[in-house]
Amino acid sequence: MKIPNSKFQIPNSGAFTLLETLVAVSVFTVAILGPMTLATYSMRSLTHGRNQITAYYLAEDALEYIKNTRDTNKLSREEWLEGLSDCTRWGTGNRCYIDTVNDATYRCNIGVAGECDVKIKYDSNSGFYNYSTGVGSVFTRTVGVKEVGDHYPEGGGGEDDEARIIVEVSWTEKSITKSFVLEGYIFDY
Repeated sequence: MKIPNSKFQIPNSGAFTLLETLVAVSVFTVAILGPMTLATYSMRSLTHGRNQITAYYLAEDALEYIKNTRDTNKLSREEWLEGLSDCTRWGTGNRCYIDTVNDATYRCNIGVAGECDVKIKYDSNSGFYNYSTGVGSVFTRTVGVKEVGDHYPEGGGGEDDEARIIVEVSWTEKSITKSFVLEGYIFDY
C-alpha cells in the first residue's frame, strides 16, 4: 500500500490484524477449555462413584460379619448375639467398629467427639480394609446392633429374637462429609 506524497511505504505482508488474532485466540481458548472442563468433571464424578461403591462394600462387609457371627453362635449353641456386646448398647449411644479381617469388635461412643472416627486402613498387599495394617483411608465405619423384640410371640418365650443392624460408612470428599447407611434385620432362628 502506498501513501501518497510520502517517502514511507507500508509493505503488504499479508499478516493478521490485531482483531483477527484476538478472535483466533478466543476460539482456541473455548475449544481447549470445553474438553478440559469435561475431563475435570469426569474425574470428580469417577472419584465420587468409586468412594460410593467402596462405602457400600464396607457396609455390606460389616453386615455379613454380624450374620456370620450369629450363624457361628447358633452352630456352637451359644447366645445368638454373643461376641457383639460392644455393638449392642444402642440406647447409651454406643456403637462399634468391626475389623472383619482380624475378627475383632471395638466399642465407641458416638456422643464423644472423635471416638468413633477411627479411619479404616487399606492394606495394598492383601487388598483388604482393616484397622491394624496398611495405609489410612478416607473411610470410617460404625455399627449398631439393637434387639428390637420378640418376633415370634407364640413360641419365643418373650425373649428378643430380632435385631436391627445399622452400618454407617462416612468419608470426606473435597471437605464435604458424605455417608452411606445400610440397615438390615437378623433373627434368632
